[in-house]
Amino acid sequence: MLITCCPLKAVSYFFDVITQAPDDYRNQAIDRAQQQPDAVHVLAREADVAFGGYAFDLRPYTAVLGAARKHGCDLIVMGTHGRAGFDRMVLGSETDKVLGCADIPMLVCH
Repeated sequence: MLITCCPLKAVSYFFDVITQAPDDYRNQAIDRAQQQPDAVHVLAREADVAFGGYAFDLRPYTAVLGAARKHGCDLIVMGTHGRAGFDRMVLGSETDKVLGCADIPMLVCH
């Protein structure tokens, strides 16, 4: 199991527009995001599921694709919030970005 973390999910769509967030916010967000893999690792160990760590990037779709290639994954499984219309345009969709760039089969859960 491999998970990815992104401290700026709501603004990831505008990553190219927003070039810098205040360092204190970024550092706090990264610290919070990096606490999640620890909890997942515990759950994976209890379920006897291999845990490959986590990948981190301010652009989550890049982390997902890079990690999948690095670990030789043959399937990427992602969820979607099912947003539509303006919300989808503004918030973006990391799943859509991965779908658009992936050369690995994907299973999208809604």
